[in-house]
Amino acid sequence: MDANVITTSVYILLCLLPAALASLERLVLKDILNAHLEGGGDMHGFSAAQFRVVMKGLLESKSGAVSWEKLVDDDSVGEKALLAMVEANLLAYREPSELALDIPPAAYGSDTAVATAFLPVHLHCMRKVAGDATFSNPK
Repeated sequence: MDANVITTSVYILLCLLPAALASLERLVLKDILNAHLEGGGDMHGFSAAQFRVVMKGLLESKSGAVSWEKLVDDDSVGEKALLAMVEANLLAYREPSELALDIPPAAYGSDTAVATAFLPVHLHCMRKVAGDATFSNPK
């Protein structure tokens, strides 16, 4: 492959990547806002208040992970709501793994699993929503 083809490919990638990331952020932000303000509705089976409890826990955690067991035991959340958030692709259920380099082992503590945002972009959007006074205190 000659240098011109490589240069052109890199240029195209650098031009398209910001637009693709912005588009992804818009889509995920819409989902996070809906969950934050309206919950999952009948389709997903979790309330906005339950989502906000989980979101607050994720944002307050240094690792971006919260004990699954702690959230299950929380009377305001519960396992049914957590599983509904996983099904809605807002959360991920993560067990300890040597392959998972994004969660420090200390985040698990004595627990066997943690809840994390589905993707890093979800956590990014949660931070945006939490930092925006318009959305941080819904009625």
